[in-house]
Amino acid sequence: MKIFGGNGVNSMVAYILVALSLLLTHTNGFMTYVPEGYAAMKVSFGKMDKELFNPGGPYIYNWFSTHIEYVEIRPQTDQVLDLQCGTADGVKVTIKKIEVGNQLPREHVYDVLSRFGTNYDKYLVTDLVTHQVNVICSKMSAHQLAIEKFDTIDDILLQFIQEENEKQGTGLKVTFVRLTKPELPDSLNRNYLHLAEEKTLKKVLEEKLNRIKTEKDSELLVAQRDNEIKILNAENENEIMMKNRLARQEEARINNTMVVEESIAQSEKLKNEAIGVKALYDIPGYVTVKVAESTANNLKIYYGEKIPTTMINPLHNNIDVSSKE
Repeated sequence: MKIFGGNGVNSMVAYILVALSLLLTHTNGFMTYVPEGYAAMKVSFGKMDKELFNPGGPYIYNWFSTHIEYVEIRPQTDQVLDLQCGTADGVKVTIKKIEVGNQLPREHVYDVLSRFGTNYDKYLVTDLVTHQVNVICSKMSAHQLAIEKFDTIDDILLQFIQEENEKQGTGLKVTFVRLTKPELPDSLNRNYLHLAEEKTLKKVLEEKLNRIKTEKDSELLVAQRDNEIKILNAENENEIMMKNRLARQEEARINNTMVVEESIAQSEKLKNEAIGVKALYDIPGYVTVKVAESTANNLKIYYGEKIPTTMINPLHNNIDVSSKE
């Protein structure tokens, strides 16, 4: 069967091409290796293969009909340089560099490349940055953009880019946004520098006044505290004095009670003794017995030639016994 027509030379070239094509088809031609942090995708006749090559190799492919696209799946940084925009008050500013950290997970590589191509980060990152910066500039004055609200711009950009990728279902993760301070015209820079100096001076004065006020407040607080301590000490002293006075009063009351009770007891004792003595004297013959006892106790008998002639009685005058003989 004749496959190719023409002269012998053309037929020979055709046979050689067919043989090379069959050889490459069955042997898969060249080899490739995939570096760490990348995923590789085969593209055959413009059609992407869903099956990705993992880091390592070797992987054999047909160079005649296939090429390999290498996609970085570790964190990377995209940059937007010398971005200009106009502010709400008509000032043209320049942001020298904006950096966006992002990462495309391996499981989203095929979907993102098939929809946005190998230069996907331009559509999903840098173009979004350019768009949103212009929106931000149009809503802020030059002072707000460069000074007052500059610290919020990175968060606004990060949130916007992440939300847009979530809407697209790309799986792209935005990890950070960094940008240089917007460059303003020299005339504005001089004005802002002068304002900044005035603001700094004002802040220094305010801090000084606040420090003086704080010191005065501290002195007043210390004085109030000392006064409270004095009042508390005085109250404690008054309380102690009151307690001592009450204690002395209670002691006097107890002593008075004891004296009264002792007087009552003594009175009762004397009363009981009188009753007892009266009861004794009421006994018939008791008086006679007591007189006899008294006489016996006071009786003295003298023996000898010289008998005392005078008796001393403490209740009566001296009695001369001899005159009564």
